[in-house]
Amino acid sequence: MKRFTLMLFVTLIGFHLPATNTFEKSYGGSWVDEGFAVRQTTDEGYIIVGYTYSFGPGPAIYLIRTDPAGDTLWTKQYFNLGSGYGMGRDVIEDDDGGFVICGVLSGDLLLLKVDQQGVFSWQKTFGGIDEEEGYSLQKTTDHGFILCGYTRSLGTQFESVYWIKTDSLGNLQWQNTYSGLTVSRGLCVRQTFDGNYIICGYTGVITDNVVTDPGSLIVKINQNGDTLWAKSYPGMTAQTLVETNDHGYLVCFNNQGPYSNVGLLRTDQNGSSIWMKEITVANTWNEGRWIEKTYDGNFIIGGVCDSGYPLIWNLLLLKINDSGDTLWTRRYPGVLSAVGNCVQPTGDQGYVICGYTSAGPGQQDVYLVKTDENGIITGMDDPVETREFCFYPNPAANRLTFRFAGALPERDTKITLYDLFGKPVAEEVLLPGHTEITMDTRNLSPGIYFYRVVENNRRQNGKILIIK
Repeated sequence: MKRFTLMLFVTLIGFHLPATNTFEKSYGGSWVDEGFAVRQTTDEGYIIVGYTYSFGPGPAIYLIRTDPAGDTLWTKQYFNLGSGYGMGRDVIEDDDGGFVICGVLSGDLLLLKVDQQGVFSWQKTFGGIDEEEGYSLQKTTDHGFILCGYTRSLGTQFESVYWIKTDSLGNLQWQNTYSGLTVSRGLCVRQTFDGNYIICGYTGVITDNVVTDPGSLIVKINQNGDTLWAKSYPGMTAQTLVETNDHGYLVCFNNQGPYSNVGLLRTDQNGSSIWMKEITVANTWNEGRWIEKTYDGNFIIGGVCDSGYPLIWNLLLLKINDSGDTLWTRRYPGVLSAVGNCVQPTGDQGYVICGYTSAGPGQQDVYLVKTDENGIITGMDDPVETREFCFYPNPAANRLTFRFAGALPERDTKITLYDLFGKPVAEEVLLPGHTEITMDTRNLSPGIYFYRVVENNRRQNGKILIIK
């Protein structure tokens, strides 16, 4: 087991977007930052965990505490001074108001406790001489913790599913593994109605250093950590699951290949398949990364989908009923591109989603979206709605013209160009009643630029090419 000293640095830097009772905000620095998990806290604020390359030797574990409006209260980073490698994968609020994080630090599976201000309380690491990582964490009914992830030190394969049960102070009570094919990882763990635990993830083989032929894996374990049963489903990767009212499971999975769709697998309490569905979003590539129950007995899924533009994504929010039928779909572009990693219902029956947003290569911030019960952000009438327009010529040299198609705009329209690092380099405002405006691009260097058009609470993104 590797030993190290945990170092802590504090940063109070954040970039904020306008907020009311719903909001979208981003946090981070000048490089790459991402949020993997978010929880609403007892004071109706939020706690986010992920990683940062912007602050400290990266990646470092990145913890962000906000008030109910998403405004930063504090941010902290945790890392091993020697290697500087750490990621936080999941976070929960503890009984005393502090926070418990699971993830990885210097190749060890990490369980870290901090107080209400993010000050270090204790840490525990698990595993052996090789690499381990934790992906999912839950408070158990006996006030301890259950974690899952993977191990390369234990088990009988190159990577095995790894689960750990601790007491309230992080002391090991038991641990175990499940070895499927060459590589197996546990991505989500939940305590079930009977006091046992359910884990989902994937198992596959390695071909030319790439995981191939992955299949979903569901493992049920008892209160002593022993495997009760394990089921695999080929051709898909299980990301997350929830227990249903009849004590079966609803698994959110992704198909493999360039045309992946959000997949749903409904099982009974023994893991036997009842039905399976795929959800297509705007005929584009999409993934579901987190699923939770909603207050009205339905389910909410957070993830990512293709925007229709190369290398630009939208954060995806999807509500379904118990039969897997889509109730509504929302997409959020962020600054230019956005990805959702975690979604949680909030106390006002809305939803909070975290992930990242970017304005181009090399610059990426933690992204937090708070919506109402219909997935709407106040001031953004419909995150999915778009409007036809064009830029010409494209490629452009000295001048670039923007033109609307259809009805005259009723409000100001802002057109902004960004370079590859997300820096605004040109901006124009098209006044109401006009459909066309020309931008001076003589001072722009040749290359790819991204545009953002904001009109009547609708935003659309894309890219143009400048030549000389």
